[in-house]
Amino acid sequence: MIHGRKTARIHEIPLGLYETGQIELVDMDEQVDQFEYGTSATVTLPHAACSGEFLSFEFTSSVVPFFLPMEAFRGGGGSVNDWAGKLLIFDVDPLTTAGDAALAAAGAEHKTLVGIVNIPASAWVLDSAGGGAFVGDCQVPFHELTTAYFVWYHLDAESINSDALDDEEIHVNAWIRLDT
Repeated sequence: MIHGRKTARIHEIPLGLYETGQIELVDMDEQVDQFEYGTSATVTLPHAACSGEFLSFEFTSSVVPFFLPMEAFRGGGGSVNDWAGKLLIFDVDPLTTAGDAALAAAGAEHKTLVGIVNIPASAWVLDSAGGGAFVGDCQVPFHELTTAYFVWYHLDAESINSDALDDEEIHVNAWIRLDT
């Protein structure tokens, strides 16, 4: 180590904490029922071929997409819910799409699972416009990767976007510590 940087590789990689930014797990136009998967989301890691640990996760649920101006909002909304689910983290894209009831290829994707983060309904803090849940007690180590894949697995009996006018979304922001 020289000045906090790992020097065992040809190029230097600054170690420290990184943030993924908001990653969409369920879109306002996707329906996900109980025991179904959301569409897989690509998570580009801060440096090529790095290992480390996902340290904590912040989940947000909204009925008004935070990236759209109010005039673009369709007005359906839906309701703000305290969704129970799991965030599955893979090292190979499982190629899930919203509403899949099983992982493809007879469960082959389960072999590429890096970790699972439980999100109980009780973790959510809600108001009329949205909600958030913070999971800080579930560290997920990962081997040397350039990309990870996040997938929402829905456990709640109430479906996400079951009504045509629902505009419910789920996003996650993760904090990462790099080892290499």
